[in-house]
Amino acid sequence: MVNSISFLKLNNDKTKLGICKSNLTNSIWNGCVEFFDINGNTINNNNNIKFKEIPNKSIPFYSGTTCLEWIDNEKCLVSGDDSNIYLLNSCLNKENQDKKDNQPKNILEDDDILFEKVHNNSIISHLNLNSKTNQLLSSGWDKLIKQWDINTNCLISEFSLHYKKVNQTIWSEFNDFLFLSGSDNGVVIWDSRINISNLGKSKSVFLNETNGIAANSVCWSKEYDYLFYAGLNSGTIKQFDIRVLTPPPTTNSMNSSNDDDNNKNWKLHELGINQLIIDPNNSNHLISISDDSYIKVFNIKTQEIIYSFKSTDFIKSFDIINNNFIIGSIDNNLNILNF
Repeated sequence: MVNSISFLKLNNDKTKLGICKSNLTNSIWNGCVEFFDINGNTINNNNNIKFKEIPNKSIPFYSGTTCLEWIDNEKCLVSGDDSNIYLLNSCLNKENQDKKDNQPKNILEDDDILFEKVHNNSIISHLNLNSKTNQLLSSGWDKLIKQWDINTNCLISEFSLHYKKVNQTIWSEFNDFLFLSGSDNGVVIWDSRINISNLGKSKSVFLNETNGIAANSVCWSKEYDYLFYAGLNSGTIKQFDIRVLTPPPTTNSMNSSNDDDNNKNWKLHELGINQLIIDPNNSNHLISISDDSYIKVFNIKTQEIIYSFKSTDFIKSFDIINNNFIIGSIDNNLNILNF
């Protein structure tokens, strides 16, 4: 069976690409993690840039792999649907290079497990590392969010903020203690210093039910610490202002005339939005991919779609290098698009 690409991410200096694969995305099957060196593994054929078929390194897993987060330019953390978090090195191991040619060079060892069975044997949906504090957030289908210290390899806190499975959790870029999470029941902003028992008393928490529609993906504004965005399973993107406690209801229209200045709804896709980010090269551009096979770039200021590409299969994950999208699909296709 052909592996599906479930997640991909470039390292910080954009020299390596890590890819999580599973035999069936979001199901309990075996998979692998592949690493490509960007400079040596692309082919430019009449301006049609694509990756070579053979990665620099491939590590087989006995479970599906769901997310990858780089610690530095060589090492990364990988989550699996076996509820484990692994620490992997993207470089070839010298001791394996010295073995005979008929021996496998890349083998997953038990020692590669950094945190074991951390989400009650449930699928880990997402990882996010604060590189300034080395604090890792993991979220899972067990409805929990966990905070880890990568320096000490210890669990710091556990947060039960959702009553349905958590799809994504990300740290704020403006505040080292705030994080944003999206789940099948809505979105939450939380201060990691606050004990969950203070939920009813704290004013620093932001809670919003998304009308029974799952928030598959979330991202923070690059310009304002009070704005964030949620990509819903209905294909709608919601803009939230955490200073306003009662955002408008979700609509199915591009027309946001009934919204206030900072809380808006945009119906950009026909199916669920799998990933949502602000363009690192332009803070006014919101980029989304969806199960409707489209990747779109939306100008927040002008409220116009300025780029749209329809793939031949479901796009599951993407990253950006220069003015190119690297997209990975459920049919194991890895492509580069210029926009």
